[in-house]
Amino acid sequence: MTSSKLVGEFEVQVTIEIDNHLAEAARAEAAKRDIPLQALIVEVLRNHLESGTTDQEFRLRDASVSGRGLQPASAHAARRTLRDMIYRGRGA
Repeated sequence: MTSSKLVGEFEVQVTIEIDNHLAEAARAEAAKRDIPLQALIVEVLRNHLESGTTDQEFRLRDASVSGRGLQPASAHAARRTLRDMIYRGRGA
């Protein structure tokens, strides 16, 4: 996706790679607003940078599962042994 913007007397052109789903969503939003995709990208980027949300801390969701830990037979196994057990039959 390529976007250009007149900055002062100079036009700056930037090429970025984004996920296809995101690109389609952006195109749809631009069409819904009846504005060029470039205008939408510039507006969203400007709003994000001006809002001060760039310093938000990322928090990984808790994806832990219930269970009782390692089975007794593997409780004291070496890492390599555990890895081999996990990937056995999966091409490793």
